[in-house]
Amino acid sequence: KVLEINQLTIDQGEIVFFFFFSGTGKSTLLETLGLMNNTLCQGAIILDRGDRKFSFSELWKEDGRKTLTNVRRNNLSFIFQNTNLMENFTAYENICLSSMIKDGRDQQTAMQGAETLMSQIGLPKSEVGISTLSVNLSGGQRQRVSFARALNNDFSLLLCDEPTGNLDETNARELLRIIRENISGTRSAIIVSHDIDLALQFADKIVVINKDPFRGFGEVLQENIYRRDYWSSRSVLELQEFRDRIIYFFSKTRESTISKQTESVPKWHKNYKS
Repeated sequence: KVLEINQLTIDQGEIVFFFFFSGTGKSTLLETLGLMNNTLCQGAIILDRGDRKFSFSELWKEDGRKTLTNVRRNNLSFIFQNTNLMENFTAYENICLSSMIKDGRDQQTAMQGAETLMSQIGLPKSEVGISTLSVNLSGGQRQRVSFARALNNDFSLLLCDEPTGNLDETNARELLRIIRENISGTRSAIIVSHDIDLALQFADKIVVINKDPFRGFGEVLQENIYRRDYWSSRSVLELQEFRDRIIYFFSKTRESTISKQTESVPKWHKNYKS
């Protein structure tokens, strides 16, 4: 067992930030929710579209898994930590391809959405031309293109694996703002991140993954699930205390895993990354 979740509901229109300590099941969760690997050992994961419900465990049991492939294609979108752009395609081709496959758009229609998103993420044609290959983009440009690719199609759930890791603070906030604008109605987003300030600004819910060193696996406890109304109405001092508590949670988990020499609260920088 890597990660245990007793009960967790992600509502339509929500952005949920997950805070993981290394080894508590980040990859397992993303691979399971992304229908990449069948790592669910017991219980149930239900994707509720309103008009239809899908049980992930049942999808894996189907012969041929055609329904599983369709559910993943029609409902999920991804922003990967390592971008996974196709190097020999242009930036615009990368962005257009997913919507052409998923939504059946022709290239001209898909290109219109790509151009709009590229301008929104700060990569107009004057900076990244139509014929610019992905292999020739900088790390920050590649990450921003992966944002545009993920948003340039229809989806129910956006899965983001530390999406702002290669971006400076200004660009990270701007791209999270764009995600915020694109998450509403039937769309939801799960963002794995170590940036507490981004979570406090953009999250509807924060989930902190606990790891008990004696039990040896990560778990989601109800007391570590925080809704926006928990922190949004707090004073500046109370908000700082909440931030420090989350940071201390990670430091305490780290200390429990590595050593038990001290119980002091480290003074991490506000943009703490593990």
